[in-house]
Amino acid sequence: MISNKNIHINHLVRRLKFPCKVETFGYSRSNLPLNRRTHKFPDQIEICIRTLPENAASDMAHMTLGGREYHLHYPHVLIKLPQAPYTYHHLGTRDVIFFAYSSSLMPELEKYALSQPPLAWEFSQTSEIEYYLNRLTYCMNESDRPGLGDRIDVTCFQLLSELLLVRHDPDFIKDGQDALMRIDSFFRFHFNELVSLEEIARKHGLSRTSFFRKWNERFGSSPAEYLRGLRLLEACRLLERTNYKIKEIAQAVGIPDSAYFCAIFRKYYGITPQKYRKNNASL
Repeated sequence: MISNKNIHINHLVRRLKFPCKVETFGYSRSNLPLNRRTHKFPDQIEICIRTLPENAASDMAHMTLGGREYHLHYPHVLIKLPQAPYTYHHLGTRDVIFFAYSSSLMPELEKYALSQPPLAWEFSQTSEIEYYLNRLTYCMNESDRPGLGDRIDVTCFQLLSELLLVRHDPDFIKDGQDALMRIDSFFRFHFNELVSLEEIARKHGLSRTSFFRKWNERFGSSPAEYLRGLRLLEACRLLERTNYKIKEIAQAVGIPDSAYFCAIFRKYYGITPQKYRKNNASL
């Protein structure tokens, strides 16, 4: 099932005079395959980050941008320049996270050689890219948090900076990291579902031992601990921003046993969910 979220944030008040203000950002999951489509990009600057959905078969994207052909594995990033012609020869099923700027910002962004080829390139997970993607995903679930517009502007620019660094440093692409990036993407979008770590490892061509070893080396924690952290992070957001009962929050984040949820929450944060809500509720 295709799932989309496109958030327009021009109306958000900015307190900082950051020069690169984001117009829209969002995601699109499980996009349908495309074959032989020629068109022009809209009159804006979009940074498009593509990953493979969890159950999608391994695939490559084939496209022509600026007269240059690209054959890329997932994950990869694409710079969509204003009114630029493009041809997608083949795009398989994919998940996308994107953010876009007004075309009037092109002179500012050209300071960072944005339109310099290549306009699309593969990347692998780094701690910096991981952090900014997680931060951007978290912002998608906010609405009226003070300073949200400024945070989105800065986060997107920092993420863009990391991706541009990857463009010029092939050493970032390391064995096994593409699989970890896809698994991390799946975790961030499906953390509240029942997850079989052994099955996920197998689907990505990793043995259980290799998966756990590479994951620990990359993230500094086990996959189970990482998932738990994502679930508790969302629990904190729900405690701060909603009136849901503790039992409802536990179910929403994929921990149906509310007593167990309270126990691990207290172990993780040092206080009970009720105390956390009392200290941090913004309603």
